[in-house]
This record gives sequence, structure tokens and C-alpha cells, in this order.
Amino acid sequence: MKLKKAYLLLLVLFFSCKQKENSTVLDWQTVSKDTLVSEVSSKYLSESELQQFLINRPSFVITNTKYKAPFDSLKFNKVIAYDFDGMEEGDLHVVVDKGNYFSPVVLRQKELTLEQINLFINFITKPETYGEGTKSCFQPHLGVVFYQNEKAIFEIDICLDCNYLIATTEIPAMNHKKMILNDITEYSLIGFSKQGKRNIINFCKSLDLDYASYVLK
Repeated sequence: MKLKKAYLLLLVLFFSCKQKENSTVLDWQTVSKDTLVSEVSSKYLSESELQQFLINRPSFVITNTKYKAPFDSLKFNKVIAYDFDGMEEGDLHVVVDKGNYFSPVVLRQKELTLEQINLFINFITKPETYGEGTKSCFQPHLGVVFYQNEKAIFEIDICLDCNYLIATTEIPAMNHKKMILNDITEYSLIGFSKQGKRNIINFCKSLDLDYASYVLK
């Protein structure tokens, strides 16, 4: 009986990483703060550290009218990138409860300059950033959050191992390449291209974030 249970567990783990179509839209988590992990390692930033950092960031005046969707209609004046230990069973996003507080597993935070904001939006909205397959798992380690003052209004969470992102609203460029199956079912290839991964790695290098050391396979 024990062997049978172990075999079934292995099957579940194996199929969890099979490639398939993934949802790419972030549903702002609405959870009680009491349900979050009550005891976390001291290596993680506290809620007060995260909130204070956000409050102390100066605001930008964003005048770039050439942003592609969905950023062309997004009003924001601060952008912060986060390293965090995202997990499928728990902390998928940096901000939770509709942006009212942070995940308890954030490792570091870096404010983006206006130049870095423009660079990030430029490559994240390019069709060339996407077009490959994905895995069904999602364990993000990079979150980029757009704020209007201290209110989170847009978030992108990225997992390079699983090869895709989840955003607050859909990024149209992700759907530029399709795969048609035998039954004429059509799927978008939302996974990052090699160039897309390189862009993310270089972006993280400019901020000294964890994915800066990610090795492309």
C-alpha cells in the first residue's frame, strides 16, 4: 500500500510540470492576513519595511504616450521590483488582499528609474518576448508592481523556470503566436522566447536581483 501511494505521488509530481496552456491574468488575492504564514525567516522583509520603502519613494511624472497596451491607459507614478519566494501553494504574488499588504516572503526590493521603467515596458509588451511553450507549474521569483502613490494598480509576476508571467490584466503581445492542434483548437504560445528571457535577466542585472544569475538552458 505504501509503495502504491508513493507511485501515485510521483505521477502527480511528474504531470504537474507537463507543458500546457496557462492562465496569465492575476486575480488580486483576497485573503485574510491571518491566513498568511505567521512565522517566516528573518531573511524576509517585514511588512513595515516594505510599506516604509514604498512611502519614501519619490513619484515620477510619466509622460510617455507611446506605451503599448495595457500600459497605454495605466496611470502610475512609482514602480518597484521585488525578489520573492513565490510558491504554487501560497504566495504567488507580491501584493495580496487587492494590494493592501505584502506577501511575507519578499527578499529584497528595488525602485526603478524612469529609464528602467521605459525599458521594462518596452520589452514586456513586444511580441518577440514571447512565442514558446510553458510548464504548468508557477513559482515566481520576480514581481514588478506599478503604483499610483502608495496604491498598487498593476502587477507582473515572473517565473523563468516555468517560462511565463501572470499579470493583473492581459498583455496582448503574449498572444501573437498560436499553436493549432489536430482538433483545430487554438492555443497561444505565451512562454518567453530566448530573447525574452535574456531581456528579463539583463533587467535583473541592472537592479541586482536574483534572476541576474539565472542560467539559460
